[in-house]
Amino acid sequence: MSARPILWDVDTQVDFIRPGGKLVVPGAEEAVPAMTQLVRFAHATGIVHVASADDHELTDPEISDTPDFVHTYPPHCLRGTPGAQKIDETAQA
Repeated sequence: MSARPILWDVDTQVDFIRPGGKLVVPGAEEAVPAMTQLVRFAHATGIVHVASADDHELTDPEISDTPDFVHTYPPHCLRGTPGAQKIDETAQA
C-alpha cells in the first residue's frame, strides 16, 4: 500500500470563520479563498477530504459565560446552530 495525500480540514465552521461568529479566528475570513481552492482541487483530483467539526452543548465543561480563554470559552459551535455548520466553501462532497 502506498501513501496517498489527504486534505485535513480542521473545524472550518461559521463560528470560527465568518464575521459575527461566536469565536472568530483573526484572519480566518481572509483565508477562505485558499480553503476554497484546496477543497476544489481535492474534489477534482480524488484526494480524500477529511474534516473535523467542533461540537458543543451548553453543559460542556469548556463552555462558560465567564471564559478564561485557556480552559474555557464562550458558547460556540453549539450543536444544531448555524454557527456549528461548516462553511459552504469547505463542504464535503
